[in-house]
Amino acid sequence: MSSKKTSNSNGNRTSSSSSKTSTSSSTKSSADKSVFVSLNEDKIRERAFMLSQQSKNWNDLVWSVAEADLKLSLAIPKDISPLAGKSVKEVKIDVTKLIPKPKQDDVRKMAEMVANHHPSLQELHWNLALRQVLLDTVNKLL
Repeated sequence: MSSKKTSNSNGNRTSSSSSKTSTSSSTKSSADKSVFVSLNEDKIRERAFMLSQQSKNWNDLVWSVAEADLKLSLAIPKDISPLAGKSVKEVKIDVTKLIPKPKQDDVRKMAEMVANHHPSLQELHWNLALRQVLLDTVNKLL
């Protein structure tokens, strides 16, 4: 198994490790590819402000937060996740575990869980902004 860490132009670190397994006449490569994303509160605050200027209602924001949360849910370790309200400066995201299009039933269930916390519009804007900044940063790195 090999492992490599590098930094990109944004100062975000990437880490990839791979192990190769030989099967009959072909070689399969399974790679664990993680990126380290620095959380920039100014970017999150700016995105939250932009979201607050849009005409999305509370229900639409709850749905968007739930969907973005599910996209990231398996890719970020739960014990250090800023999605769970943890205060961290950098997040390790396993890009192989991102969920590009979560199932509608899963989004509906997550949206109900989010709604049951009765977040304010400001909290929804902040939480959606955080998730969008993480997803945008990862997408730029790929």
